[in-house]
Amino acid sequence: VLQPIKILGHLERWTLNELYLKDGSEYTVMLRSCNNALLCTEQNTTVIIDSTAPSVGSLAIETDHVIKLTRSAGSDFLGWQENQVNLTWIGFIDPHTDIEQYGILIGDSIFTRNLIQRDKAVLIKHNSFGPNFAHEGPLQKATLKLNRPLKLWDKIYIKIWAENKAGLKSYPL
Repeated sequence: VLQPIKILGHLERWTLNELYLKDGSEYTVMLRSCNNALLCTEQNTTVIIDSTAPSVGSLAIETDHVIKLTRSAGSDFLGWQENQVNLTWIGFIDPHTDIEQYGILIGDSIFTRNLIQRDKAVLIKHNSFGPNFAHEGPLQKATLKLNRPLKLWDKIYIKIWAENKAGLKSYPL
């Protein structure tokens, strides 16, 4: 608990130094402003602290090489049907503030996002209740509509990233 700090004069910004805040903790900040007539207004807000972005996960697919995974990939894990794609991913982890949501971009060439409906990232809320696989965490799934139908041999580029509850984003998958 910090002691209140009184600042006289007109000020728009104040920085507190040498605060030792713990990652994953929530703190309540109270700001009280008073004028010369001693009329005051007060506002409280909660701030969550996290100095690290989430780790990058991977697409969840079934494999019969390198290692036998205990999860089975159904046909809806990773696939497409005309104007939609089915995606499943796993392994994005944030030990301090957990994952809040995922962003997904889909385009027909690298660095584009022209195949999704809104021409901007689709945001998917994190599902912490899906099938959980030890150190990989719960499976995340999304079926996304595309702007146009796909044809056999079309190439698409997909970016998925995680955002933690402090607003930090992982590198894209």
